[in-house]
Parts: sequence; structure tokens; C-alpha cells
Amino acid sequence: MKEQVPPVLLIRYFHFTTHLSITAYSLIDFTLTIKQYMREQRIEDVGLLKEMTNREVRAGWIREYSEVEAYIADMLKVVMESKIFSSVKVNPLILKAQEYIHQHFYESELSLQRIADMVNVSPSYFSRMFSQETGKTLVEYITHIRMENAKKLLKSTNDKTYEIAQKVGYSDSHYFCNLFKKVTGMTTRQYKTRG
Repeated sequence: MKEQVPPVLLIRYFHFTTHLSITAYSLIDFTLTIKQYMREQRIEDVGLLKEMTNREVRAGWIREYSEVEAYIADMLKVVMESKIFSSVKVNPLILKAQEYIHQHFYESELSLQRIADMVNVSPSYFSRMFSQETGKTLVEYITHIRMENAKKLLKSTNDKTYEIAQKVGYSDSHYFCNLFKKVTGMTTRQYKTRG
């Protein structure tokens, strides 16, 4: 008579192998996140991408938690030792402008002209340079900063929508509400209760 494997062992084996599969997918996702970051930063280091792909294949064979830690450490080491971090330099004018935007986002008069004057370049040159350096237009960047601050205010205060609009640089609360919904996919009320 053949012995049967106790069901409890089968269940434990199933949970263990399922957990390992999830771990492998998580590690592959981790690697893809790094690759996506590289694409967003326009980093095209073919050698590094090949090295990462080789390591990514190993993720499917990981069976121990110590191997998970080693994989992550190894992947980060490869990226950190590459030339990408030394070659990615942000223009000091862009950094100065971004700092200014973070400090003055709440001012409704914040404009391309004002920021270009502050960094002492023409508006058209600054606009082109900003887009090339950040991958966003100046308006997209300012809107992003304002919306992130609006989200914080919606969650942390009981201010009315028109008050929040003014606090993040919009004098027209109707425009603010429409823009907020366009950016987040939710109304301010929905965000406050669900977001």
C-alpha cells in the first residue's frame, strides 16, 4: 500500500512555492522599476542593461530569503557602480528654478516670465531647457507641485475647496476643481474621503 503525503504538508508546500513565485515576480518588478527609471532619465547604458537582464533571469531561481537579500544588494551595487549616477547632472539653473517654484507655488502670479527673469535667461530658452532637463513642461511641473500640496491640505485640514485653491496658487476655485479632477481622476470631495 502506497503512503500518501499528509495534506498539511501539501498545503505548506503550496504556500511555500506560491510565496517564492510572488517573491520572484517582486524581484523582477524591482528590476523593471530600475530600468524604467533609467528610461525616464534617458540613460542608455547598454552594458548595464545587459548586466541587469542577466541578473533578472536569476530571480526566477531564488529559493531562500538570503538569496532575495543578495539579489537586491547585487542589483543595487551594479547600478551604483555604473556611471549613470556620476553622469546624471541637473543644470544649476533648473535646480534654482525648481527650488523657487517649491517656495512660491502658492502665488497665483507664478509664471514662465517671472521664473526666467529670476534665473536671468529668456523665457523661450528657459522653457526649452526646463522641458529637456525634466521631461515636463514648466506648467506641468508647477501643476504637479500645486496638486501634491492640495492633496496634503485636503487630507490634513478642514479648509473649504476655495481656500485650498487659493493656498496652492489658484484664484479661480472652479478652475482648480476641474484641474484637480483631471489630474487625480477624483473630485476634491472624493479625494478627501477616499484618497
